[in-house]
Amino acid sequence: MKIRLMQYNIFGGFYTSNEPYTYEPKREKAALEVIKQEDPDILTICEARFNSPNKFGILRDYKKIFGYPYCYLTSYKERSGMGIFSKFPFNVKDYAYGLNPLLRVEFKIDKKLIMLDLVHPHPTLGEDARNKFITHVLSGLKKPYILMGDFNAISPEDKYDRKKLLEGFSRFDSNYKEVVEDFLKRKSIRRVLDSGLKDTLNSQKWKFTVPTDMLNKNKDSGLRLDFIFCSNDFKIIDSGIIVNEFTNVASDHYPVFAILEI
Repeated sequence: MKIRLMQYNIFGGFYTSNEPYTYEPKREKAALEVIKQEDPDILTICEARFNSPNKFGILRDYKKIFGYPYCYLTSYKERSGMGIFSKFPFNVKDYAYGLNPLLRVEFKIDKKLIMLDLVHPHPTLGEDARNKFITHVLSGLKKPYILMGDFNAISPEDKYDRKKLLEGFSRFDSNYKEVVEDFLKRKSIRRVLDSGLKDTLNSQKWKFTVPTDMLNKNKDSGLRLDFIFCSNDFKIIDSGIIVNEFTNVASDHYPVFAILEI
Protein backbone atom coordinates (compact mmCIF):
# COMPACT_ATOMS: atom_id res chain seq x y z
CA MET A 1 0.00 0.00 0.00
CA LYS A 2 1.23 3.49 -0.87
CA ILE A 3 0.94 6.51 1.43
CA ARG A 4 1.36 10.11 0.29
CA LEU A 5 2.78 12.41 2.98
CA MET A 6 3.14 16.17 2.93
CA GLN A 7 4.84 18.56 5.37
CA TYR A 8 4.04 22.28 5.26
CA ASN A 9 5.09 25.23 7.42
CA ILE A 10 2.27 27.72 6.81
CA PHE A 11 3.95 30.83 8.30
CA GLY A 12 1.84 32.15 11.14
CA GLY A 13 -1.37 30.36 10.27
CA PHE A 14 -1.83 32.66 7.25
CA TYR A 15 -1.52 35.75 9.44
CA THR A 16 1.22 38.36 9.44
CA SER A 17 4.08 37.55 11.79
CA ASN A 18 3.87 40.64 14.01
CA GLU A 19 1.16 42.56 15.83
CA PRO A 20 -1.36 43.66 14.86
CA TYR A 21 -1.87 40.25 13.28
CA THR A 22 -3.62 40.51 9.93
CA TYR A 23 -5.28 37.66 8.07
CA GLU A 24 -3.88 37.04 4.57
CA PRO A 25 -6.58 35.14 2.64
CA LYS A 26 -4.56 35.07 -0.60
CA ARG A 27 -1.94 32.95 1.12
CA GLU A 28 -4.48 30.56 2.58
CA LYS A 29 -6.21 30.13 -0.77
CA ALA A 30 -2.89 29.35 -2.45
CA ALA A 31 -1.96 26.78 0.20
CA LEU A 32 -5.34 25.07 -0.11
CA GLU A 33 -4.87 24.84 -3.87
CA VAL A 34 -1.51 23.12 -3.38
CA ILE A 35 -2.97 20.67 -0.87
CA LYS A 36 -5.90 19.98 -3.20
CA GLN A 37 -3.53 19.23 -6.09
CA GLU A 38 -1.25 17.00 -4.03
CA ASP A 39 -4.07 15.32 -2.07
CA PRO A 40 -1.85 13.83 0.66
CA ASP A 41 -3.14 10.98 2.79
CA ILE A 42 -1.31 12.47 5.76
CA LEU A 43 -0.66 16.21 6.01
CA THR A 44 1.48 17.75 8.75
CA ILE A 45 1.44 21.46 9.44
CA CYS A 46 3.84 23.71 11.35
CA GLU A 47 2.94 27.21 12.58
CA ALA A 48 -0.75 26.36 12.94
CA ARG A 49 -1.10 29.47 15.06
CA PHE A 50 -4.12 30.69 16.99
CA ASN A 51 -5.60 27.19 17.24
CA SER A 52 -6.87 27.77 20.80
CA PRO A 53 -8.33 30.76 22.69
CA ASN A 54 -5.78 33.55 23.10
CA LYS A 55 -5.46 37.20 24.11
CA PHE A 56 -5.52 38.32 20.47
CA GLY A 57 -9.06 37.05 19.93
CA ILE A 58 -8.06 35.08 16.84
CA LEU A 59 -9.29 31.49 16.62
CA ARG A 60 -8.48 29.25 13.66
CA ASP A 61 -10.52 26.10 12.93
CA TYR A 62 -7.87 24.14 11.02
CA LYS A 63 -9.98 21.00 10.78
CA LYS A 64 -12.56 22.98 8.85
CA ILE A 65 -9.93 24.84 6.82
CA PHE A 66 -8.11 21.70 5.60
CA GLY A 67 -11.15 19.41 5.51
CA TYR A 68 -9.66 16.14 6.73
CA PRO A 69 -11.79 13.62 8.67
CA TYR A 70 -9.12 13.12 11.34
CA CYS A 71 -6.93 15.81 12.85
CA TYR A 72 -5.07 16.84 15.97
CA LEU A 73 -3.40 20.12 16.91
CA THR A 74 -0.77 20.64 19.59
CA SER A 75 -1.72 22.40 22.77
CA TYR A 76 1.84 23.64 23.16
CA LYS A 77 1.44 27.32 22.21
CA GLU A 78 -1.35 28.97 20.29
CA ARG A 79 1.06 30.94 18.10
CA SER A 80 3.38 28.09 17.13
CA GLY A 81 1.17 25.03 17.04
CA MET A 82 1.57 21.91 14.93
CA GLY A 83 -1.17 19.83 13.37
CA ILE A 84 -1.61 16.45 11.77
CA PHE A 85 -4.45 15.80 9.31
CA SER A 86 -5.22 12.35 7.98
CA LYS A 87 -7.52 10.19 5.90
CA PHE A 88 -6.72 7.41 8.38
CA PRO A 89 -7.75 7.31 12.05
CA PHE A 90 -4.91 7.55 14.54
CA ASN A 91 -3.94 7.71 18.20
CA VAL A 92 -1.77 10.61 19.32
CA LYS A 93 0.25 11.76 22.32
CA ASP A 94 1.13 15.44 22.66
CA TYR A 95 4.49 16.20 24.23
CA ALA A 96 6.62 19.27 24.82
CA TYR A 97 10.36 19.00 25.41
CA GLY A 98 11.46 22.40 26.61
CA LEU A 99 10.57 24.83 23.81
CA ASN A 100 10.13 21.98 21.33
CA PRO A 101 6.72 20.46 20.52
CA LEU A 102 6.42 16.79 19.61
CA LEU A 103 3.42 14.87 18.31
CA ARG A 104 3.75 11.09 18.53
CA VAL A 105 1.15 9.46 16.30
CA GLU A 106 0.22 5.82 15.76
CA PHE A 107 -1.61 4.63 12.64
CA LYS A 108 -2.91 1.21 11.72
CA ILE A 109 -2.56 1.00 7.96
CA ASP A 110 -2.68 -2.18 5.90
CA LYS A 111 -2.87 -4.17 9.16
CA LYS A 112 0.43 -2.68 10.35
CA LEU A 113 1.07 -0.26 13.19
CA ILE A 114 3.05 2.75 11.95
CA MET A 115 4.61 5.30 14.28
CA LEU A 116 5.00 8.90 13.08
CA ASP A 117 6.68 11.72 14.99
CA LEU A 118 6.06 15.36 14.01
CA VAL A 119 8.61 17.89 15.27
CA HIS A 120 9.35 21.59 15.01
CA PRO A 121 12.45 22.53 17.05
CA HIS A 122 12.20 26.11 18.21
CA PRO A 123 13.94 28.48 15.75
CA THR A 124 15.67 30.46 18.51
CA LEU A 125 17.53 27.44 19.86
CA GLY A 126 21.04 26.59 18.74
CA GLU A 127 22.12 23.41 17.00
CA ASP A 128 23.40 21.83 20.23
CA ALA A 129 19.95 22.17 21.81
CA ARG A 130 18.24 20.89 18.66
CA ASN A 131 20.54 17.88 18.66
CA LYS A 132 19.63 17.14 22.27
CA PHE A 133 15.93 17.32 21.39
CA ILE A 134 16.27 15.06 18.34
CA THR A 135 18.25 12.56 20.40
CA HIS A 136 15.36 12.53 22.87
CA VAL A 137 12.83 11.98 20.05
CA LEU A 138 14.80 9.11 18.49
CA SER A 139 15.15 7.33 21.83
CA GLY A 140 11.46 6.43 21.62
CA LEU A 141 11.12 5.36 17.99
CA LYS A 142 9.41 2.11 17.04
CA LYS A 143 9.51 0.72 13.51
CA PRO A 144 7.92 1.07 11.01
CA TYR A 145 8.71 4.71 11.67
CA ILE A 146 8.34 8.12 10.01
CA LEU A 147 9.87 11.37 11.30
CA MET A 148 8.89 14.65 9.69
CA GLY A 149 8.56 18.38 10.26
CA ASP A 150 10.38 21.69 10.04
CA PHE A 151 13.66 20.85 11.77
CA ASN A 152 15.22 24.34 11.61
CA ALA A 153 18.43 22.47 10.78
CA ILE A 154 20.34 21.40 7.69
CA SER A 155 21.60 18.03 6.49
CA PRO A 156 25.28 17.00 6.33
CA GLU A 157 24.43 15.46 2.94
CA ASP A 158 23.51 18.84 1.40
CA LYS A 159 26.26 21.04 0.01
CA TYR A 160 26.33 24.70 1.04
CA ASP A 161 28.60 27.58 0.12
CA ARG A 162 29.51 29.24 3.43
CA LYS A 163 30.43 32.53 1.75
CA LYS A 164 27.13 32.64 -0.14
CA LEU A 165 25.15 31.88 3.02
CA LEU A 166 26.96 34.62 4.93
CA GLU A 167 26.19 37.11 2.18
CA GLY A 168 22.56 36.03 2.08
CA PHE A 169 21.96 36.17 5.84
CA SER A 170 23.80 39.49 6.19
CA ARG A 171 20.96 41.15 4.27
CA PHE A 172 18.43 40.56 7.06
CA ASP A 173 20.18 39.30 10.22
CA SER A 174 22.63 41.42 12.21
CA ASN A 175 23.83 38.25 13.95
CA TYR A 176 24.36 36.48 10.62
CA LYS A 177 27.84 35.07 11.26
CA GLU A 178 26.84 33.21 14.42
CA VAL A 179 23.57 32.02 12.84
CA VAL A 180 25.25 30.58 9.74
CA GLU A 181 28.07 28.92 11.66
CA ASP A 182 25.53 27.33 13.99
CA PHE A 183 23.54 25.90 11.08
CA LEU A 184 26.74 24.49 9.60
CA LYS A 185 27.39 22.36 12.70
CA ARG A 186 24.74 19.98 11.22
CA LYS A 187 24.50 17.87 14.37
CA SER A 188 20.78 17.18 14.62
CA ILE A 189 20.14 15.89 11.09
CA ARG A 190 23.34 13.85 11.31
CA ARG A 191 21.86 12.28 14.43
CA VAL A 192 18.77 11.30 12.44
CA LEU A 193 20.80 9.75 9.63
CA ASP A 194 23.09 7.94 12.05
CA SER A 195 20.00 6.28 13.55
CA GLY A 196 19.47 4.48 10.23
CA LEU A 197 16.54 6.54 8.96
CA LYS A 198 16.38 7.41 5.26
CA ASP A 199 16.02 10.96 3.93
CA THR A 200 13.19 10.65 1.41
CA LEU A 201 14.65 13.47 -0.70
CA ASN A 202 17.79 12.23 -2.38
CA SER A 203 20.63 14.61 -3.18
CA GLN A 204 19.81 14.72 -6.90
CA LYS A 205 16.45 16.32 -6.11
CA TRP A 206 17.72 18.69 -3.44
CA LYS A 207 16.59 22.30 -3.39
CA PHE A 208 16.06 24.71 -0.53
CA THR A 209 12.70 24.81 1.28
CA VAL A 210 13.11 28.38 2.51
CA PRO A 211 12.84 31.18 1.40
CA THR A 212 10.04 31.26 -1.11
CA ASP A 213 9.48 34.35 -3.24
CA MET A 214 6.95 35.54 -0.66
CA LEU A 215 9.77 36.06 1.81
CA ASN A 216 12.77 36.85 -0.37
CA LYS A 217 13.51 36.54 -4.08
CA ASN A 218 17.22 36.48 -3.30
CA LYS A 219 18.05 32.82 -2.64
CA ASP A 220 21.59 33.17 -1.28
CA SER A 221 20.23 32.28 2.16
CA GLY A 222 18.40 29.19 0.84
CA LEU A 223 18.29 26.23 3.25
CA ARG A 224 16.56 22.86 3.27
CA LEU A 225 14.89 22.81 6.69
CA ASP A 226 11.84 20.60 6.04
CA PHE A 227 12.30 16.83 5.98
CA ILE A 228 10.48 13.51 5.81
CA PHE A 229 12.54 10.57 7.11
CA CYS A 230 11.51 6.92 7.22
CA SER A 231 12.80 3.57 8.40
CA ASN A 232 13.86 0.81 6.01
CA ASP A 233 10.39 -0.74 6.36
CA PHE A 234 9.30 1.64 3.59
CA LYS A 235 10.17 1.90 -0.08
CA ILE A 236 10.45 5.49 -1.34
CA ILE A 237 8.35 5.70 -4.51
CA ASP A 238 8.64 9.45 -5.07
CA SER A 239 9.44 12.64 -3.19
CA GLY A 240 10.12 16.29 -3.78
CA ILE A 241 9.89 19.94 -2.85
CA ILE A 242 6.82 21.61 -4.35
CA VAL A 243 7.79 24.83 -6.12
CA ASN A 244 5.12 26.58 -8.17
CA GLU A 245 3.07 29.78 -8.45
CA PHE A 246 0.99 28.81 -5.40
CA THR A 247 3.79 27.78 -3.05
CA ASN A 248 5.66 31.00 -3.86
CA VAL A 249 2.67 32.93 -2.45
CA ALA A 250 1.34 30.77 0.38
CA SER A 251 4.23 30.71 2.87
CA ASP A 252 7.91 31.40 3.47
CA HIS A 253 8.53 27.62 3.24
CA TYR A 254 7.97 25.32 0.29
CA PRO A 255 6.10 22.14 1.23
CA VAL A 256 7.75 18.74 0.84
CA PHE A 257 6.10 15.42 -0.04
CA ALA A 258 6.94 11.74 -0.11
CA ILE A 259 5.13 8.69 -1.45
CA LEU A 260 6.06 5.64 0.60
CA GLU A 261 5.12 2.01 0.13
CA ILE A 262 4.72 -0.17 3.20
